[in-house]
Amino acid sequence: MADDFARLGADGFEQLSQALALCVFGPGTKVFGDGPDGGREATFDGKVPYPSSAEPWNGYGVVQTKYKARIGTATENATWFLQQVRAEMDAWTDPTKRRVRDGRQPQYLVFITNVPLSSTPGTGGKDKVAALVREYLARLPLLDLAVWDADQCSRLLDLYPELRKAFAGLTTANEVMHELIRQLRERPQPVQVPTSTPARPEFRPGQSGYERPFQQAYDAVGGRRVLGDALDVVQEVGGGVLQHFEGGPLGAAAVICAPFDHPAVVVDHDAWDAWQRIGGSGGGVAAIGYPALDEGQQRFIDTNWTRVRLVGATWGRGTNRVHQGELVRSRDGLPLWRTEVVFDSEASRHADWRTEHGDQAKMDLRLAVAGELPLHPAKLRITEARREQMLLAVAATGLDDLIRQFGTRYGASPSSDAWHEVDDEHRNNARSATYRYLLADQSGRVIVRAGIKIDLPLAYSQVVTVLAEIRIDFDAVQPAAAEGDVVPVPSNLAVQLDELISFFASAWQVSSTALLLAGTDDPSGAEPAGAPRLEFYIQNERPEHSGDPRPRRLLDMVDLTPFGRARTQNTRRLAAGVTTPVGLDPTDVARHAVAALEWIAEDFGFTNPRVPEELHRRAPR
Repeated sequence: MADDFARLGADGFEQLSQALALCVFGPGTKVFGDGPDGGREATFDGKVPYPSSAEPWNGYGVVQTKYKARIGTATENATWFLQQVRAEMDAWTDPTKRRVRDGRQPQYLVFITNVPLSSTPGTGGKDKVAALVREYLARLPLLDLAVWDADQCSRLLDLYPELRKAFAGLTTANEVMHELIRQLRERPQPVQVPTSTPARPEFRPGQSGYERPFQQAYDAVGGRRVLGDALDVVQEVGGGVLQHFEGGPLGAAAVICAPFDHPAVVVDHDAWDAWQRIGGSGGGVAAIGYPALDEGQQRFIDTNWTRVRLVGATWGRGTNRVHQGELVRSRDGLPLWRTEVVFDSEASRHADWRTEHGDQAKMDLRLAVAGELPLHPAKLRITEARREQMLLAVAATGLDDLIRQFGTRYGASPSSDAWHEVDDEHRNNARSATYRYLLADQSGRVIVRAGIKIDLPLAYSQVVTVLAEIRIDFDAVQPAAAEGDVVPVPSNLAVQLDELISFFASAWQVSSTALLLAGTDDPSGAEPAGAPRLEFYIQNERPEHSGDPRPRRLLDMVDLTPFGRARTQNTRRLAAGVTTPVGLDPTDVARHAVAALEWIAEDFGFTNPRVPEELHRRAPR
């Protein structure tokens, strides 16, 4: 249900926030009344059962309330809230402020607001707050952050319905707070269990048009002897329907399910429960999809399954609007979800991402693979040992070899140079790792500037950002005779199609797998929160009419003549996006890298958008 928090007013919403903090963090929470509070509505100190009792926060935390009298558009709300958070972060990092000088800086921050915030990965208000807070991590001992927006507050009120009743009119708010503290501190009373149980739902194999497919599946696996009676009626969940069965004398509990417009399948309940745990509260079959019955496949999926095709996912993108994926079994028997590989033409979000910015770092050509991997961040943390294993994994993809190959080709001085951390405390810490690899000529001018980067999210955000790039300065290879309207690049210096394939194949592996080793020992086992998506770029950093000296033309810097005639000569970038699983096999990546370039060529109107067969054979494996 949606709650009208505007009725409470600023004081009322502050009191509601304090009550929610007491419920969530426990009776040890200290609340503050009117008057100077040092930027605090409530505080806690020590171990609290949040975000879960299995992985509790443990330290000093501060709760701050932000109330907006008039709710505006999503953009207006997010802009206002970001301003409020920035003001608080400035105050918490200002040594002249009393809260810092005479108090304690928080290890945990909780912002509670009455405005709704989007949770869209990367662009939503919650992820923007995460990006903002990361700017202050070097000056704060902050371990984690939570944002409870209007929607989250409503969900918490669902868990504590007495609060919703008590704060409906705010007639006795102080009494509510006193009673809440008293109840939390008292010993809980024994639960009275009713002596009678409700009648079991009438057994029906299906309903609302699903009787026939569910009856077919029910009969095919042995009927009542195996499945027993239905425990509920058919439910529509996500992209399909399901019904639970208690299990008969010859079988265990199970679920009959079917993606829309597909045959029904029976799944052992233990296997089903394991699938439902994928992705946490926002995952399960509604997110990853339902098992699809292939021709010749048994209708019953037991606990010994090895691979299951899925249809009807809400995570990811689908071919012909059908979202697909698969479940595979890890070495320890756990289910791993993998989305279908799907290309798209909506690649522009990461066009301005760089590992290094500024005029000094500007080059001519940029090749990049960048993206966002939605993962639950609870167990992700960058350590020194993991940084080393990340760099070893990056080298194993072939990216290091390709960088040196470009250096040799363009006359860089022989060097044993390798990856070095970018000298910026905000880019290298427990949640960020940024490295560069530079190859220069004898004068020290950089010819090849490569970079890799990973940023882990804070707890309430669920997007890991990744980047692998190679940038080339052709003027450092062969200086221009004059700075005309457009400075041509000699054809013998242009990056070749096989080099592009090699880059996309290695950078794909770097971005979707190798960089994750900085934050976890097992990238394939990281808990998903959505479908990973990467964007591929072939980009001109000095296009015409940009105001840059010695502008270039992109198709001078890359040789795409195997794709035939280019219908557009002055494009600034060639790009494509792809939805891809984490940990894709390198052989599959190499094949898909070829497909990515063909997608780009077709998208941008080349007359023969197919990679020649000899380059297919030479693609890295």
